[in-house]
Amino acid sequence: MTYHNWNFCKDLFDNKNHELVLKKNQIEEDSLFNRRKKIQNLAQAEWYNMKKIRENLKAMLPMIPLSEVKRFYLKHDEAVIDELKEKGLENAADFIRNLIEFDEERRNIAGPGTSTWTKPRLKDQRDLLNQLKETLIEIGKAEKLRQSIEASNLWIKISIFFQSKGEDWWWVTKKLYENALKTAELIDEDDARNITVVRYLYGKFLSMIEIDWLKALEYLDIAREASENKIWNVSKIINEKEKSIFKESCALIYKILIALVQRIGQEDSEFAVQACNEALKRATDTGHYDYIANALYELGRTHLYYGNIKYSLEEFFKLLAMAKRNSDPERICNAHMELAFAYKEIDDTTNTEKHLNLFRDNAIQFDLPYKLAQAHYYIGEYLLNQMKPNSATPHLEKAFSLYYDLGSIEEADQARIITGISRGQEQIEQFINLILKCEKHNLYALCKMYKWKNKRDIFWANKQCDINNKGIYYLLFIYLRFYLFLFLFFFFSTILISLSYNK
Repeated sequence: MTYHNWNFCKDLFDNKNHELVLKKNQIEEDSLFNRRKKIQNLAQAEWYNMKKIRENLKAMLPMIPLSEVKRFYLKHDEAVIDELKEKGLENAADFIRNLIEFDEERRNIAGPGTSTWTKPRLKDQRDLLNQLKETLIEIGKAEKLRQSIEASNLWIKISIFFQSKGEDWWWVTKKLYENALKTAELIDEDDARNITVVRYLYGKFLSMIEIDWLKALEYLDIAREASENKIWNVSKIINEKEKSIFKESCALIYKILIALVQRIGQEDSEFAVQACNEALKRATDTGHYDYIANALYELGRTHLYYGNIKYSLEEFFKLLAMAKRNSDPERICNAHMELAFAYKEIDDTTNTEKHLNLFRDNAIQFDLPYKLAQAHYYIGEYLLNQMKPNSATPHLEKAFSLYYDLGSIEEADQARIITGISRGQEQIEQFINLILKCEKHNLYALCKMYKWKNKRDIFWANKQCDINNKGIYYLLFIYLRFYLFLFLFFFFSTILISLSYNK
C-alpha cells in the first residue's frame, strides 16, 4: 500500500490555525458581499442618491485618455499620424502622411494588375508603421536636445531596417536615407566621419538599383575621397564585417563601372575605355586580385572591340603575368585566348597559332575540360578560316564531343554546325569535279551523283562506282521514271483540254 505525505496541510488541523483561517475566510466573504451590495446601477438608485452612484460608477471605470478613445475609431495609419501630432511632432506626422500619399499615388498611376499595384501598401503594415513612429519620436527627442549625431544615427538605423525588408520597401528606404543625409549635413563640418558614413551607406544602397547607378557613383566617390587614409568602417552599424569605407567604396565603384561597360559600353567607345580605366584604378586601390584581373580583362577586351590592338595586347600580357604569379589556371587560359584573338585581328598568323596552342596546352595541363573544348573549337575555326579544313575538322569534332559531355548543348550545336561546314569544305573540290563530269554525260559521275542524291552514298570515296548491269539498270530506271512522268502529264493534260472544248 502507498502512503501519501499529508504534512503540508498539518497546520490546517491545528486548532489555533484552523480558527484563524476560518476567521480570515469569513472576513473576505463579508467584504465581497458588502462590496457587491454597495455596487448599484442607476436603475436601482433612489432619486436623491443618483448623483453619488454615478460618481462611484465613473470611479470604477478604467482611466482611458480621450486620445486613446478617439484612436480606437481611426484606421491605424491615421492613429499613428494623430499620435505624432499630439506629441508636437508635426514634421514626423507630415513625413508619414506624405509617404502614404506617395505610395497610393504611384499605385494608382501604375494601375490594377501591375507589379506596383500588387505590392503591399504601407498604410496596411502595422508593424512597419509602429517601428517608423517610435523611431521618429526618438529622433524628435534627440533634435530637441540638439543631439544631431544621435538623430543622424537613428535615421541610418531606420533606413537599414527598411532596406532589410526587401525590394518592396526600397522606395521608403530611399526617402529615409535622404533625411539621414539632410540631418548629417547639419552636423559640424569638423566631424566628417558621420556624413561620410551616410554617403557611403546611401551609395551602397543605390548600387543595388540599376537605374540609380550614376547617383550611386557620385555618393561613393565622395565617400572614397573623404575616407582615404582613414580607418573608418560601418561594421558595427550594419552588423556585418566590412573593410574600411575607402576600400569598400572603391570596390563598389569598380563593380558598377564594369557592369555599365558590359551593358552599354559598346555604344560609346570613349565612355567604355574611360570607365574601364577608372575601374582598374579603383580595383587597384582595393588590392583585391580578382577585381584587378577582371578590370584588366575588360579593359583589354574593350580595346580589342574598338580596334586598339596595341593597347589590347598590353593589357592581356599584364593579365597573363598576373595570372601566372597567382597560379590562376583559368585566367592563364583566358589571357592566351584573348591574345590569340588580338593577333588574329592584325593577321599575325604565327602568334595567333602560338597562343591558341598555348591555350590548349594549359587547358590540358590544368585539367580544364570546358577550356579545352573552347581551345579546340577556336583552333578549328581559325584553321577553317585559313582554308585548312582537313586540319580543322578533327579539332571541331573534339570540341563537339567535349561540349556534349559537359552538357553545354548550345556550344555543342555550334561546334556541330561548324564541323559540318569543315567537312563540306574538305570535299568541295571533288563535288565540283563530279558536277563537271556529269555535264559530259559521264556514267560514273552520274551514278555517283544519283546515289548521293537518293541514297546518301558518299561520292568522295576512292572506290569507283560500279557501272555494271546493276548500275546501268539503275540509271535507266531513273530516266524511265522521269519520261513516264512527262508522258502522263501531257496525256492527262490533253484529255482535260478535250473535255473543256466539248462543253
